[in-house]
Amino acid sequence: MLGPAWRGLSAVARTAARCTRRPVPGSSHHYSTSLQPGDLFGQPLHVTHPHLVGPNEITPGISATEYELRRTKLVKQLPNNAVVLIPGGSRRYMRGVAFHEFRQNANMMYLTGIDEPDTACVLRTSDATSRGYEMHVFCQPKDAEEESWNGARTGLDAAKTLFGADETHHLHELTPLIRRLATNADTIYFDRRDAPELAGSRQGEMLRALDNKRTKPLSPLVHRLRSVKSSAEVSLMRRAGAASGRAITDAMRQPWLGKSERELQAYLSYGFVHHGAQRDGYVPVIAGGSRASMIHYTHNDALLTQQDGLVFVDAGAEVGGYLADVSRAWPLSRCFTSPQRDLYEAVLRVERACIKLCVSDSGHGMQYVHERSVDMMRTELRDLGFELRHGDVEKHLYPHRVGHHIGLEIHDCSTLGSFEPFEQGHTVTIEPGCYVSHDDRWPKHFRGIGLRVEDSVCIGSEVPTVLSVEAVKEVADIEALTKEAYQ
Repeated sequence: MLGPAWRGLSAVARTAARCTRRPVPGSSHHYSTSLQPGDLFGQPLHVTHPHLVGPNEITPGISATEYELRRTKLVKQLPNNAVVLIPGGSRRYMRGVAFHEFRQNANMMYLTGIDEPDTACVLRTSDATSRGYEMHVFCQPKDAEEESWNGARTGLDAAKTLFGADETHHLHELTPLIRRLATNADTIYFDRRDAPELAGSRQGEMLRALDNKRTKPLSPLVHRLRSVKSSAEVSLMRRAGAASGRAITDAMRQPWLGKSERELQAYLSYGFVHHGAQRDGYVPVIAGGSRASMIHYTHNDALLTQQDGLVFVDAGAEVGGYLADVSRAWPLSRCFTSPQRDLYEAVLRVERACIKLCVSDSGHGMQYVHERSVDMMRTELRDLGFELRHGDVEKHLYPHRVGHHIGLEIHDCSTLGSFEPFEQGHTVTIEPGCYVSHDDRWPKHFRGIGLRVEDSVCIGSEVPTVLSVEAVKEVADIEALTKEAYQ
């Protein structure tokens, strides 16, 4: 059983030679995503995972051409003789030799499509090259012994062919190459900030190699590119939204009373994969009753009881590295109580109104939508009998922002400010909420209820697109499902 696979592992150099090569328009560089059966690589490819990756794609849904165009757009913003340093993520360990599931650094993923640990990329702008830059990729070499324990690696030869690199290098060459390029570079782009997702990566090695050389931050440039999604990216996010919505809607059909939050979490994780996603996009919030008022509650270890009244879920699937972010609440019985229904519908009305504002022709951005959401929430709560003083909504009842960018990360493109105007192709969440503590100031019948209603949305010029529309959210539709659960 192992024989043919290991023969493939030792033949990567020959694989590159027999690949079908495809030129990128406007470039003399050639790519290949059509490799031979029997070869193994460090990430899914069409030849090994045709159910995930299409022909001519490097990652699910994204072609080699699109990755090249992303790098070209970045380089066009840079001066000549600039160097760009991009560390990839590393495998991170829970305890001993047990490791977490790998997730690539988002900038590395966006610019290269490389989705395996212990990698790095260096770009150098140059008018002497046909595409305006040189691309150096650093990765682990093929090693049959290591791969027998930890899985296949792409290796240097195949990486050069697959990812469009001018040169590929062993990781031990990273420091000397950076020192050589940095010495002669006029400008160096590199994120010096401590990033949790880069713990254990080559970021520290890059920093040491630079010594005290001055750098400019890279992420503001890349985030601006990442914020406007291509049609291929929107398609992946639509698939992630569909898988998320279908799994959450399926969960509403099930009786959760007396079961644990963890069991519901597991049900959703299975549902995401069942409906076509690769995995959870993030650790979900599964909260019964007043636990939903803890915005990022992720213990998910309590029993769901009659006293909880509602169960709240904030969860989303991942497809091809792109995420959905969806929040819903539903009763742990056949129907909402009157207070639950009133508060839920108030939040839902705010959410619907905010989604309508997600258009680029308005000239508005997330800050405007947030301010409107606070105003609308204040009106809704006063109509429900809340006696509100100045700041009560923002400080106590609705203390978070209305939304954020979403894409390769759950809070995507973090260097973009909330005053940035929307552009067509931006993808954001809209998630107003209300969390009523057990405080004598609030109407008694609402105390202990916490919820938000959230969808992933693509900004249009005049009309937004809800990417998670399959997640049921109208009261009548939710109750039709919960009545199935509690017949």
